[in-house]
Formats: sequence, structure tokens, C-alpha cells
Amino acid sequence: MALEDHHNAAHWADDFADEANQKDEEDMGNNGNGNGQRAQAPTMVLPTQTTKISTTLNSRIQLWLGGPKIGKTVQASRIPGGALFLAFEPGHDHVECFKLAIGSWMEMLGACAQLAKAQKTGADLPYHTVVIDTASEAFERCREHVLNENGIQHETDLSYGKGSALVRDEFRRVITKLCNLGFGVVMIAHVDTFTKKVKRGKEYVEHQQDRARLSKSASEIIPPMADLILFFAKEWNDQAQKWERVIYTQGSDAFQAGVRYPPNWTVGLPARLPMSYKALAEAWEVGEASARNGGSKPAPKQARQDDAQDDGMEWGDDDSAQDDQQQAPQQEAQQPKPKAPRQRKAGTKLK
Repeated sequence: MALEDHHNAAHWADDFADEANQKDEEDMGNNGNGNGQRAQAPTMVLPTQTTKISTTLNSRIQLWLGGPKIGKTVQASRIPGGALFLAFEPGHDHVECFKLAIGSWMEMLGACAQLAKAQKTGADLPYHTVVIDTASEAFERCREHVLNENGIQHETDLSYGKGSALVRDEFRRVITKLCNLGFGVVMIAHVDTFTKKVKRGKEYVEHQQDRARLSKSASEIIPPMADLILFFAKEWNDQAQKWERVIYTQGSDAFQAGVRYPPNWTVGLPARLPMSYKALAEAWEVGEASARNGGSKPAPKQARQDDAQDDGMEWGDDDSAQDDQQQAPQQEAQQPKPKAPRQRKAGTKLK
């Protein structure tokens, strides 16, 4: 690890855990501290002032979805203020970024502990956002750690769903604490296509939807926690006769997406944006202005489509970016383009 030596990382991992009752009181029999005594609750100071509302885009918890090599990593590397990648899988050589390779859950705890320490001491870090790449691999490292700690090979080796509960609770505990440190958090995930039956009138019909590639337990934690779920995709532009990369902010039957807006917003994000963090940030600023000005701010200016095209080969994790201009829609049949949601004109009022 690159955040001090490994011995300190283990120490700070314990500090990051910061469990109020010294240990999770497992196997102590009587909800005590192991000596037959009830654990001492920490002294809490009651608040006397309300918290301040933070509405900036970089302070949001975000989940970015999309197929491999679509451009998620590149856009994350361009987040203003800098981003620290907690890289649970390889594939970042195409971007210049602050990267910490994470090979185990203990290293994840050590990294989080150092971030917590930096926040506590007011250290001036060159990044204000933490990127977990990918969320599914982070959950798998957590699972391996919990199974090893309990001397089992599978969650079902513990009865009554206890193994799954231990993994889920540990993952939720650490991710929640990380999100509460004050950094922006972006979690990147690939997608899988799920088929389910939906009632249409008196009949049930099957439809497919691209959703985050997460385990059932992780799906119960990450999407509800995220303020923005953004779907990164390519779509065919009939007029320009080329593929264009876009970000969807509203979900549909075809894919998972959505935004939890801050209070008092009267203007929401366009349903579709060019794949450019700059375009996303500009549209978000319009929403913030609508809250400040009581909705008097004009609609977002249409982001130039070449905001996304300017990157050229810098789409990052896609070596075939230049081929996007030449492929016919039929050649992409094995990866159907997302069904666009009903479009809301940029700047229309939120219902």
C-alpha cells in the first residue's frame, strides 16, 4: 500500500472500525464485554445547530453503470478537484489518476482509515472524490474477508442465513462510513441484463433491463444509497450516421438510472446528456441555481455534442473508439442499444 506502511494500516483499520461496543459483541453470550459486564455506551454530544445542506455534484454519492470500455473510468478521472481510485481490478493505465490498488478487504479498511485520518486532521489532499472501481469486486473482497475471519468456505456454512448477514453487514458498515467522511463517492459497476415479468393490463409480459452487476446483498445496499444512478451507453444517431456516447439520468424499462434531487429544485437534469463530466456538471449547476433563485434560472444550455467527441481516443477504456464512426447499427446487434426513456426537455419543471 502507498498510504504509510502496512503496520500502521492495520492499526488505522481498527480505528476506522470504531465500533461503539469495543467489538460487535459476537460470541459474548450475554450482550456484554466478555467478562459478564454490559458494554459501556460512548458519551454522545447532542447537536445544538442544524446541519448545512450540501448540493454540489462532487458531494453526491453516485453509481455509474455501463458496459466495459464505454468510458466510465475516463470520465471519473476528470472529476474536478481530483479523484482517488480504489482500484479493485486492473485497467487504469489509459488514464492519469491517483490510484491505490486494493487486493484485500484489509487494504480497503486501511485506505479508508487513512482517509478518515486526513479528514480529522484537515490534511490537504489532492483529491476530493473517492472512486470505487468496481463495486462488485469490492463486495467480493469483503465476502472473502468475512468468510476467512469465520473459518468457512461459503455463507451457507453458517446456519439461518448468518453467513450472508455477516457479509452484508460488514460491507454496509464500511461503505456507509466511507460515504460519511465528507468525500464525494463514485461507485462504478458493469451491467447485466435481467429478465422479469411485468403486469401489463391483465397479462404478464417479459422484458429485459440492464442493471448493475451486483450481488443480491450489494444491490440492497448500493443503489438505494446513491443520489445519482447514471447509465453510460452508445446510441445510433440516424442524422449524423454514427454512434454517440451518452449518459442517461432517467431509467426506463430497458435500463436502470435515476436521480434523487436536493430539496427546492425546480429544474431537473435532462434525461440524456453527452458523455462528458463537464456537461453533467453544467446541467447540475442549473438545478442548483433553480433552488437558489426559486426556479427563475433558464434551462441548461444544450451541451455541445462535441464536448463528448473532443476526447477522441481518450474515451479511455475503449481501444476501438474510432470505429464508432463507421459501424452500422446492424453490426451492434449483439449489444442492443438502450431504449431511450421518454424525453423531458431540458429545463422543464420537475413533477
